[in-house]
Amino acid sequence: MYGDEAVFRRWTGLSIQEVSSGDLSEFFKEASKLFLSDIAVPLIREECRRDSADSTLFYLPYSPLADSNFDKVIDSDDIIVELYDDEAGSYTPANPESLDAFKGKVWLEEAPASDIKVLATYWYYYYPQTYHQLTQDWSRADLATSLLAGMMVIQRKVFFLPSSVSLGSLRISWGGRGGQDPLQRFEEAYLKVLNSLRSGRL
Repeated sequence: MYGDEAVFRRWTGLSIQEVSSGDLSEFFKEASKLFLSDIAVPLIREECRRDSADSTLFYLPYSPLADSNFDKVIDSDDIIVELYDDEAGSYTPANPESLDAFKGKVWLEEAPASDIKVLATYWYYYYPQTYHQLTQDWSRADLATSLLAGMMVIQRKVFFLPSSVSLGSLRISWGGRGGQDPLQRFEEAYLKVLNSLRSGRL
């Protein structure tokens, strides 16, 4: 799971009495999924291409592989490989022996028969730079997730309010300078992290 409690509290100013660590953990879980959907694309049972020389080597249709279980390690736990028998219409789980996550190479423990299709279910990063940026510094995933969690908490538990209210002729507004939406600084910071992960620039 991504997220950093210290970063979250520094950005929101919310104490543990206002948002408990247990509640925050649930927000982090949800925010991690949202963050993944912003930087990666899911594939379900996509056919892999066989290597002409190595019968145990298969190529994923798209790469690099993404960290879809949020453990900050990209490995065989982030992909499901199945063998599909077209004649029988059956799926059998297959165990990857090794994996090149960036190049999208999967080696199976055993070579399947030539009439068996190898299918993969996984997420891949839309921008290759994202793979390099995250695997070199997972704190960016923690920051992005913490910012998303901050937006969730503000929307659901703290500031689920209109930007202004009117009482007769009196109009009351709140927010930042110029009546800025309290969520705006979180959104701007989050988009900045996303852009850096997509472009490869800090």
